[in-house]
Amino acid sequence: MPLSKEETFYLEEYKSLRAEMTTKLKDRLEFNRWGLIGLAALYSYIFANPGNPILFGVPVALSLAMIPHLLEEHRIAGKAAKYIEDDIERWIAVGVTAPRGWETYLKIPTPRSSLWPPSRWLWPPSL
Repeated sequence: MPLSKEETFYLEEYKSLRAEMTTKLKDRLEFNRWGLIGLAALYSYIFANPGNPILFGVPVALSLAMIPHLLEEHRIAGKAAKYIEDDIERWIAVGVTAPRGWETYLKIPTPRSSLWPPSRWLWPPSL
């Protein structure tokens, strides 16, 4: 039995979101790997040239600058996973109402609880 346009759309959306999540997680791993290699290289330069002590703060500043980027990537991957779980998989398994769509899901404000998850401690507003 052929799929309707709506079914085809949501199945393609499901596949693309899963692929995007996988890509984001692989990119995060690469970012961590090369970031650590870069920091190690920077520290080796600083220790080889100890004449300027202000340089010791540069790796720390770079590390702190990377944290918001990594937290936002993690938040988006988590939100995509939640959308897949709440909307698409429930629609496929149970046949409840059709999913809202990824862009619509992103526009829905998330309630702020008093216990924010760790990903929101350093960077409360969404980027």
